[in-house]
Amino acid sequence: MLAASGAWAVYIMQAPSDFKAQFGGATADRWTGLAHPWTSLMFEVRQRYLEHYGFAAWARGGARAYAIILMAYVLALVGSFWPRRPSGSKAGVLALIAVAYFGYFTLLESYKVESYLLYTVPLFTVVLSSCVCRFWNHYPSMKIALAACVLVVAGLEMVRNARFIMIDQYHRQYLPAIAFLNRQPRPGLLFGPAELTWRLDAKDALVEDLWLGCRSGRKADYIVTNDNLQDGVKELVRSSPAMFACQIKMFESEYRKVYDDVGYVVWRRRL
Repeated sequence: MLAASGAWAVYIMQAPSDFKAQFGGATADRWTGLAHPWTSLMFEVRQRYLEHYGFAAWARGGARAYAIILMAYVLALVGSFWPRRPSGSKAGVLALIAVAYFGYFTLLESYKVESYLLYTVPLFTVVLSSCVCRFWNHYPSMKIALAACVLVVAGLEMVRNARFIMIDQYHRQYLPAIAFLNRQPRPGLLFGPAELTWRLDAKDALVEDLWLGCRSGRKADYIVTNDNLQDGVKELVRSSPAMFACQIKMFESEYRKVYDDVGYVVWRRRL
């Protein structure tokens, strides 16, 4: 532990101000859900889950079919506790762990970005698999319905994955945005998502500050926003209205949009 702490301290000392801006910004106001649990729950379901499963404002009507996956997860959680059988099944334990993770991200993680589904969806999938196996073994009459459920859920996931592959965000969205940034004068400070690091020439200027300088007081030469960051801005409306107002005022009076394509928007500070 001491060795790890020492190594981290060495890393921090290379640029203490950048560390403060990035780490401090990323950890601030994470627990606002504890003060507003019901509102946080509604926001969690609506923004993190429903948007991901076909109910986003920009989603087409057909995308709502993905809600079947979400319904299957909910039914699996319920089915893990009913009907009770003295078979020594630990399905309920798995379901409780999944619910605990859901509760953690609802109350203790105020940034309702879809990427954090990485931590909960695998657990829901395990619960679904466990529930299907248990019902398959104990209720033979339900095998056709269970098989149909598995085929539909797996089919929808395959369609979703195929769609993402066809969209090809890396070549159609990421690389054009990176090419634009690399053609600009080298910035002294750039606020943007960490994924820019892979191809950005000015890596040393990049800081992922969710507050975009409204806490640190620093002014970036460029600000790059993506879908996740825009979701974070939506969350500020509820969790930190003052920070939201600061960012809106900053964009309106201090920056102008110089690049706007699917996936990324680049703002340059006015001279």
